[in-house]
Amino acid sequence: MIRALNVAVLLAAGCAGQDRALSPTGALFAHYTVCSEQNPCTPEVVITNRAGAEVRRFEIRTDEGPCASILDVQWAGEDTIAAECHSNPSLDYYYEVSALTGKVLHEYLGYGFVRSPDLAKVAHVGWIIHLLRLGCRVNTCRWATSSFTRFREE
Repeated sequence: MIRALNVAVLLAAGCAGQDRALSPTGALFAHYTVCSEQNPCTPEVVITNRAGAEVRRFEIRTDEGPCASILDVQWAGEDTIAAECHSNPSLDYYYEVSALTGKVLHEYLGYGFVRSPDLAKVAHVGWIIHLLRLGCRVNTCRWATSSFTRFREE
């Protein structure tokens, strides 16, 4: 009965089953809303207290616009949330965001982001450029990268 109630509360909050991340002091939780074709939206980070009451909610937003696909959230300090956002198969964005204001403090590019145990640093793999073969003539092929539109002749 209690488990069913917890699932109902998480679904009502928009969690759809992902784990809530516990803050370093244990006073707050963070999770993100899940969007789908049935529930189109811009994902948001939701911070709740131990009782489950919402403290604040915000979108991860930069000058380029909002994060359209949050993959994970975790705490990077007592007032900092780290959110991983999907961009393309070669690249994810990792944002450190103020839990008080929702302002992006730091931005990292790559994938495989792992926070250090003391929360002070983040390790990750840099982004990978994929090559697309555009067409070949006799002994010459044009290649383009999927990450930018520069061409090279081979």
